[in-house]
Amino acid sequence: MGWSGGEEGEMNRFLRVLATAVVAASLVAAFAPPAAAAPTILGAELSGAEGGDPEGSGIAGVAVQPGKARLCFGIFVQGITLPAAAAHIHRVRTGAIAVSLTAPDETGTAFGCVTDQDKTVLRSIRRNPQRFYVNVHNADYPAGAVEGTLSEVSVA
Repeated sequence: MGWSGGEEGEMNRFLRVLATAVVAASLVAAFAPPAAAAPTILGAELSGAEGGDPEGSGIAGVAVQPGKARLCFGIFVQGITLPAAAAHIHRVRTGAIAVSLTAPDETGTAFGCVTDQDKTVLRSIRRNPQRFYVNVHNADYPAGAVEGTLSEVSVA
């Protein structure tokens, strides 16, 4: 993303998003029954380089727990017109929406959990994150201002 020394506020927000994903995973694990699988933590570096806003960048953190039909997330974007209009996890091959997320607000952030999700879809995201990408849409780029492919994140 290329943050430099004078951009402490953006870096702090980046760290907050990443921490939110870890905290979300911890909360999900803490309240899950002992037999439930621990959440899988995924992340994506967001960019507008391929057809989106060339000035845009960001990061998304996702905690996936198929057994609870729940996905928690944190998104931070910058360099795009805000507030965003929508945010989703899409399938790479088809572009179809797999999970709808809350769009980043005028601060460029969005946090939350979506429940009652299709467990099969969540299992697929967990097992093959590279087949899914996070896309943030806005009025200037309705097809997507920034996006990035999911990958597993080590939190140990």
